[in-house]
Amino acid sequence: MTRTVIAGGRVFDGTGAPLAEADIAVADGRIVAVGSGLDGDEVIDAGGASVTPGLFDCHTHVMSSGVDILRHLSTPFSLPFFEAVGNLRTTVECGITSVRDAGGADLGVAEAVRRGLVLGPRMQISVSPLSQTGGHGDAWLVCGTSLQVTWPGKPSGIVDGPEEVRRKVREVIRSGADVIKIMTSGGVLSPRDDPRHGHFRDRAQTGRRRKDRDPVVCRERPKRIRGVRRRGSWKVLGFGRRQRGRRRDSGRRLRLRRRE
Repeated sequence: MTRTVIAGGRVFDGTGAPLAEADIAVADGRIVAVGSGLDGDEVIDAGGASVTPGLFDCHTHVMSSGVDILRHLSTPFSLPFFEAVGNLRTTVECGITSVRDAGGADLGVAEAVRRGLVLGPRMQISVSPLSQTGGHGDAWLVCGTSLQVTWPGKPSGIVDGPEEVRRKVREVIRSGADVIKIMTSGGVLSPRDDPRHGHFRDRAQTGRRRKDRDPVVCRERPKRIRGVRRRGSWKVLGFGRRQRGRRRDSGRRLRLRRRE
């Protein structure tokens, strides 16, 4: 077993203590000693440099190299796999040693790193994020086409209703997912949704009946309701037949609450 010593660097140990010069001994991929005057089979001179623990990136997409839609449409199917090799290497060279891929990388990409075929950080993958139709994960465009590409190791993540969600979770786990990513709101880059809107909230998604008093947030200011001051900001909390309000709307009463 080879013992490697990283010598003379200023060590940051993550405890909040100031950086201090020290040697670090590594054997079998693990830190076995930190101190001064350590010896080993191989010595790496880190004099004048800072040495930190490996960092974590909990939201990355190693298969993605940008958000240019036109470039995405003209990219050959297999090219992102080879681009991922460079992205993984760059990630490690930045000092990030563990990542959680939030969509795109399949089991083959993770296994290539785990088997040492390509240089990369330790990976947790989600394979395909779960999204409702028209949600952040729905890549349908108004021109009628879709940016979503699936293959045997990466199924579609579009789901509607509790039964589809359960089945899809099982499917992505079968495909190699370590974590399940659920897009619970709209996003910025997806074309037909809004990041301020909550998703998976109705009965079709949660499997439970919505009660009259369950809040439904609406980002509008009701100016025409009698008895409500126009100054300040108000939000609609929901509609309920048994609730007292200032005005009927299609036979239902409106419930209001002043924003904090």
